[in-house]
Amino acid sequence: MHALFQAFIAGAIDKKFNEKVTIIVGFVADGSAFIILSLLTEGWMIYPTLILLAGGSIALPALQGLMSAQVNQANQGKLQGILVSLTNATGVIGPLLFSFIFGLTLANWDGWVWLIGAIMYIFLIVFILSFYRSSRQIVKIVTRPAS
Repeated sequence: MHALFQAFIAGAIDKKFNEKVTIIVGFVADGSAFIILSLLTEGWMIYPTLILLAGGSIALPALQGLMSAQVNQANQGKLQGILVSLTNATGVIGPLLFSFIFGLTLANWDGWVWLIGAIMYIFLIVFILSFYRSSRQIVKIVTRPAS
């Protein structure tokens, strides 16, 4: 399902809007899916949620494209190396951290781990939106004509 979203829907969203909107839409889809996952009571309920999770997969390629556009040609290799390193680090740290959280919270409620992930997405979305606003303010200040 992720491949279908990457092949057909991610490009359409990116063409219709821009990378910034694509990033926010992807993060909102992932965060919403995490909230739904925290509330699931039956196994079959995961299937509709997979659509949102697949929708969330559009954010990272758009984010990588946005970062790549901000770096000059000489530093593209460094950027890609950092991104691969971060991906590998989160691939190790994330499962360890969240399996630990899941173990601690399982006795109370098995949805805590998903809800914590959703809360992290909320903070991420707020951070990105505030970053976009502040970068627009900087552009206005820099491009303002001298009086």
